[in-house]
Amino acid sequence: MRHAIFRDGPKGVLMCLLVAVGLFVTSCSSDQPKNAATTTTDLGLSPEVAAAHAAIDAFRAAPTSIGTSTPLSKSPRKDIKVAGVACNVPGCILFLDSAKEAAAALGWGYQSFVTTGAPEDLQAQFELAFNSKPDAIISTGFDRTQIGSELDRAKQLGIVVVNAATRDDLQPPYVAINGGTEVFNRNATVLGNFIVADSGGKANVEIFSTKLIPILDVAANTVKTTIEAGCAACKVSCSRKSA
Repeated sequence: MRHAIFRDGPKGVLMCLLVAVGLFVTSCSSDQPKNAATTTTDLGLSPEVAAAHAAIDAFRAAPTSIGTSTPLSKSPRKDIKVAGVACNVPGCILFLDSAKEAAAALGWGYQSFVTTGAPEDLQAQFELAFNSKPDAIISTGFDRTQIGSELDRAKQLGIVVVNAATRDDLQPPYVAINGGTEVFNRNATVLGNFIVADSGGKANVEIFSTKLIPILDVAANTVKTTIEAGCAACKVSCSRKSA
């Protein structure tokens, strides 16, 4: 049983995320039961594998809510312009396309700026975003270690920022952060336990990550420690690339 976890990076490494910012795994199939109702020691599961199944049972069902039910007090203004800055791989493009769709539903103006993630191009795309004179900028994957000067400029210009998949704290110019460290740790713990359960405690895992999206190291480390702590016979290692 060998599992490989791939994540999005600006050079095309596939990102493992459950929602914007979650996790996806490609793996060999196993003969272990997938139905939570059948994951009992009566089926011959080891204590480690049974514990892994129990840890993911609550996450098997599809969500029924987006997590908030409080309606807006009034309709949003229509004269809002938003710029989206993200990397050039499928997960990031989906993020930008979803933002465009949401902006259209609100009647807002929207423009995407796609970057390779290389420092000079990341700076250039943010410069283009600023030149579009937006009221807000949304981004994903990059944090203050990479876009600190851009965040400072946004604050000076009075442009609010919504970021996703970042280790940053909620400080100006951020008005919201979606999918921070807590979410990545949670999702990575679920993924680690899924791998142990799916492999029947016999997984051989290689995690591929990229330093260009710093929060992926958070996920990679948590997957690794979860597997190591819950599966004595499993093997797991990480490979990190600069691009």
